[in-house]
Amino acid sequence: MVVRVGDKVRTYDPSLTGFVSGVAEGLARRDRRFRHVRQLMSGGVCESTAYALFGYIAAGLCLPLGNYHNQGPRGRIAPEQVDTGDFDSLVKLLVAVAADTGGPAAADRTLKRRLDGLLRTRGKYLRMKR
Repeated sequence: MVVRVGDKVRTYDPSLTGFVSGVAEGLARRDRRFRHVRQLMSGGVCESTAYALFGYIAAGLCLPLGNYHNQGPRGRIAPEQVDTGDFDSLVKLLVAVAADTGGPAAADRTLKRRLDGLLRTRGKYLRMKR
């Protein structure tokens, strides 16, 4: 299953996308059958773009399809297909996201603490011009 960063015309909310990705990474550490990728889907536009454009906080998830838009081998019509393992992973992720009480703000705070710590310990290696 895919945690979408965006589509052809827009990227989605970075805090919500980061939160969902973090939940997915936690699931992957605990469950070796859970599979996911984080990816910009460079073709097409999905409803998350419309939501984001009109001011809603939006993220996206999707399942890779076989025979996308019913385009089968040798130009023949074929049914779209999804892998049942991808479907299972999507359901697990949706349940885990719903159960997580921290949300995007907590995930952002955790990331900020991590980056602040790296700046304190490794900042001397940065070349900063003033």
